[in-house]
Amino acid sequence: MAAECKEFYMKKKSVLNVLTLIVGVMLVFGFTGCDDLLNQITGGNTDTNLSGSISISPSGTVAVGTQLTANYTGNEYVSYQ
Repeated sequence: MAAECKEFYMKKKSVLNVLTLIVGVMLVFGFTGCDDLLNQITGGNTDTNLSGSISISPSGTVAVGTQLTANYTGNEYVSYQ
């Protein structure tokens, strides 16, 4: 009986180790893909600092539904939603 329990435990441990390895590999490749996506979006420019200034109006307290306007004065092309 004890030998059967030990064998079952070892099989369960092996399966868990394999699953942990698979998840680890998926995470590594997943995070590597984030860099590729960022390069596609930015055209290879990963510098996220903008040279200009951003202003949003109106400033101060606004109500729900108030239309906001954003202006950027810099050399980079920017878009927002």
